[in-house]
Amino acid sequence: MELWHQHVVWLDADVHKIPSGLLKRMIRSGLDIVEPMCVRTKASGKDWYEYDLNAWVGQRNVRRSARDSNFVPGDSSVQRMRQFHGKEETFVPLDSVGGTMLYVKADIHRQGVLFPVHHLIGSEWASEGYDGIETEGLCYVAHFLGFKCWGMPNDLIYHI
Repeated sequence: MELWHQHVVWLDADVHKIPSGLLKRMIRSGLDIVEPMCVRTKASGKDWYEYDLNAWVGQRNVRRSARDSNFVPGDSSVQRMRQFHGKEETFVPLDSVGGTMLYVKADIHRQGVLFPVHHLIGSEWASEGYDGIETEGLCYVAHFLGFKCWGMPNDLIYHI
């Protein structure tokens, strides 16, 4: 990335429909990290469902002990973007993002906010963590450096 780059957009190759002007709205928002809601058309062709379930806000299950080898991370009290769709909010705060379409200010990546290749949550010197990897870990890292993640629940992109 060159010093003159101001914006980074990550786009899944299987996204086939993006509303006109969406990227411009993402940039003009002035927000740090922004993701629109990614949906997929149902087989009937009449309706859609939320596709990128890595975009959420709320709490995930926490391992009680490092010795708990049967622990499986999952949702505790999580809201996904679908729950905000059709409401007034143009932008909603997110604790995690997916990677179907993601806008990141370039300076945020320059400061080291990337997609973690290891689990961040629960990691210690002696053991691997259990949550917060790849796109889901991006917001955890961003948060530690004072940045925030946002969703656009009323702006739909379509995945094949």
